[in-house]
Amino acid sequence: MKHLLLLCITIMGLQVGFSQAWTKEKGEGFYKVDFSTIQSVNLFNNNGDVVAAPEQANNVFSLYGERGLGHGFEVMAYAPFVNNTLTSQSESGIGDIDVAIKYAIKKTGVAISTSLLLGIPSGKSDLASRLNTGDGEFNQMLKLNAGSGGDKWWAQAGLAFNNRSEDFSDEVRFNLEFGYKFLDKKLLTILKIGSVQSTGNGTITPNPYGLYSNDVEYFSPAIELMYYIKPKYGIALRGAGAGAGAKNIQAAPQLSVSFFADIKK
Repeated sequence: MKHLLLLCITIMGLQVGFSQAWTKEKGEGFYKVDFSTIQSVNLFNNNGDVVAAPEQANNVFSLYGERGLGHGFEVMAYAPFVNNTLTSQSESGIGDIDVAIKYAIKKTGVAISTSLLLGIPSGKSDLASRLNTGDGEFNQMLKLNAGSGGDKWWAQAGLAFNNRSEDFSDEVRFNLEFGYKFLDKKLLTILKIGSVQSTGNGTITPNPYGLYSNDVEYFSPAIELMYYIKPKYGIALRGAGAGAGAKNIQAAPQLSVSFFADIKK
């Protein structure tokens, strides 16, 4: 119970964004450099129980970007350029890169968009230590997003199907997001709820460290705080945990800090 309480109250990070219902106009962009960390001595196993696991620290430095292409299109990319895991051993390398394209189906009223994400297996997936930096499979995720908002608030939701290769199980993903702006719109407070459910159609054995594993499942509450130090630049703090029903993932919160540039016309 104490593990569940800890995870549910932590202040996003278990999955890359790609969830906004709106697309940027041509020439607009959002870019950030991010550091995230998980310190763990426990794991949610394949039955959803919290069990002892080798002590580890997983630290990731990454770049993320969005840019509007015009005519309702937007391109996005996520690149973990340093992925380091420490136990009694240490492994480092580039992680799996994600690229995506999004299209605005409807821009006014309730905004609706769709996106296609391609997961490139650029990380290490066959290390003898099992401290992998990627999963070694090429996945394709199709997502539908919807959202609405006002001057200081917004709400959105997304539903996705993630097709995974190399005998990994496919996934159904769902997310909700609620946001509000404070301090003359300089501070954005964001509540995010994400869920991943495995279809169980794969045969790969889950990773004993909960790293880039198969049959991962979780329900993840998260909080993100974004503060604009300058009109186009700022800092963000966020955190998330895998709560009830989690499987094959570390039983510890993920915390992150990032610096971002929000370029508008």
